Amino acid sequence: APMTLGSDGTFYGTTLYRVVNGIMGPWTDAGKVFQIKTNGSFTALYTLPSAMNYKTASLTEGSDGYFYGTSQRGGTPNYGAIYKVSTNGTFAAISYFSGTNGASPQSPLRLANDGNFYGVAYGGYTNNTYPEGMGTIYKVTTSGKITSLFRFAFTSTNGIHPVDLTSGTDGNFYGVTSGGGVSTSQFPSGMGTIFRISTNGVFTTLATFDTTTGAGPNCALIQAPDGSFYGSTGSGGITNSAFPYGMGTIFRLILPLTITSQPKSQTNYAGVTVLFNVVVSSLNPLSYQWQKNGTNLANAGSVSGVFTNTLTIMNITSADEANYSVIVSNSNGIAVSSNAKLTVITPPSLSAQFVSGNLQMNFTGMLTKDFVVQYCTNLSNPDWANLMSVTNLLESPHIFIDPDGMVSPSRFYRVLMQ
Repeated sequence: APMTLGSDGTFYGTTLYRVVNGIMGPWTDAGKVFQIKTNGSFTALYTLPSAMNYKTASLTEGSDGYFYGTSQRGGTPNYGAIYKVSTNGTFAAISYFSGTNGASPQSPLRLANDGNFYGVAYGGYTNNTYPEGMGTIYKVTTSGKITSLFRFAFTSTNGIHPVDLTSGTDGNFYGVTSGGGVSTSQFPSGMGTIFRISTNGVFTTLATFDTTTGAGPNCALIQAPDGSFYGSTGSGGITNSAFPYGMGTIFRLILPLTITSQPKSQTNYAGVTVLFNVVVSSLNPLSYQWQKNGTNLANAGSVSGVFTNTLTIMNITSADEANYSVIVSNSNGIAVSSNAKLTVITPPSLSAQFVSGNLQMNFTGMLTKDFVVQYCTNLSNPDWANLMSVTNLLESPHIFIDPDGMVSPSRFYRVLMQ
């Protein structure tokens, strides 16, 4: 397996065998974990147990300074193991696969930002027809607790036999399966798929291979600076009489913009600050343009954040009532969000004046809403009584006269929106 460059500037790796009594053998099946410095200084750190020494993957350095690895064998009944080794040769097998959570891990562990490792097992999740299983995606802690995140089915459009994982810049993992997906007479087990999985196990099939794009991808994806993923297949593509199954392809996966969380409609009182937010899944830098009723907004006055994923409107008024949306774009394309409606509640107001010896009341409120006007004679211990109700307000201000407002005792008034 390829060596791993440690944070100390030293390379670490494993050997499949160790040799005794000469270069031509005899060989044993007890390989070594080793370190080698850039000046060629070589140190064998640990002799792997013979039961675990079969197709060990590249090592991965953990945040604790240990190097973690997988072996296709180990445990009972030999479904594979996960181990760790320190830079001074302290070794521990931290977990064994059970078949249900995976079997025959062939690829390196991948360290995520949460401090856990993620990986794929070529087999596992078995039945009588497929005793080797179709593979799993799993998480393992530094203490060795394995959690299955996804199990590939036996006849799966999602793919079978995952190859490896690659950490994307969006925090998700991306990978390929060597089989499953679209099948043909030449490839009855399928030609493979490309998938994405989150650290909490949300799985998405992104693409399936066909004879043109390739078949049987056999290595990890690589994410390039353009945000796309690149990889290769062992078959498919151009065929001839010598290579009827194709000579393989090199491919690129371009992910379209995906809005994963739309801005939400909301109703708020006048004078408050409101926020509209959008969440977009993309591996490339994003540009935003918020719109009000389909017209581009600018950062001015009470409006800010029009070129970010969060639009802010301060001290809202009835003039801000509208449908808000956002256009998101980058090199992969353009996505337009759904409309989010802002409804502004303007609290009713009440005023009074004397007109021709009468107390004339004027209240303003939101049209089509229902209101009730109340009064009391003692604010210290108010006992509010209904004076009048207005259903489906058609004009504002609404004017009325209280014939008892000019006589003792004095009255205090308020208006409520129902």
